[in-house]
Amino acid sequence: MNITSKEIRLLARNSLQGKWGVSIGVIFITIILSIGVNFIPYIGYVISILLFPITVAVEWFFLSISRKENPAVDMIFTGYEQGNFARTLGTQLLRNIYIFFWSLLFIIPAIIKSFSYMLTNYLMKDYPGLKYNAAITLSRKIMDGNKGRAFILQLTFLGWALLCLLTLGIGFIFLAPYMNAANAHFYRIVKEEYFEKHPEEQLFEM
Repeated sequence: MNITSKEIRLLARNSLQGKWGVSIGVIFITIILSIGVNFIPYIGYVISILLFPITVAVEWFFLSISRKENPAVDMIFTGYEQGNFARTLGTQLLRNIYIFFWSLLFIIPAIIKSFSYMLTNYLMKDYPGLKYNAAITLSRKIMDGNKGRAFILQLTFLGWALLCLLTLGIGFIFLAPYMNAANAHFYRIVKEEYFEKHPEEQLFEM
């Protein structure tokens, strides 16, 4: 039987115990950086692209949280380390380009593809040799038949998101770690299910 969204949220809450402070710190830093870019004239868009490795590493951070590890805030800058920068930047850029072209068809195909590609960054963390289209393709394979489960999981946070709006958005600093931890657990679950069904495609850490 597939694990439910409620059970995934429970796993997320359990893994965040004792780590709410550092998790909120990570979200706060990424928000400040994202907002700060908007105040840089002319080159703000270019700099926002250069922040892609941080976007990737934030998901790595919460994957570590989901595994009961003790990541530090500075983990969000590991995307800039040698061997990580090109593949995190390039893969994230390629994924966004794919989603953009799907959005030209209509918003629904773009949303569907967003769910198809949602495991890409986690896969790059677990398999350092995986990058670019290979990481995106494997995410799409694993998410085949799981996009509905992912959508329902996100939908369960809708009520919390609406409450956060009443706090003028401040509540999202607390909701974001919860959602990110839940997504990391979702990845771990569906990846394990996929390789149990397709052991011939099992990858190994490099």
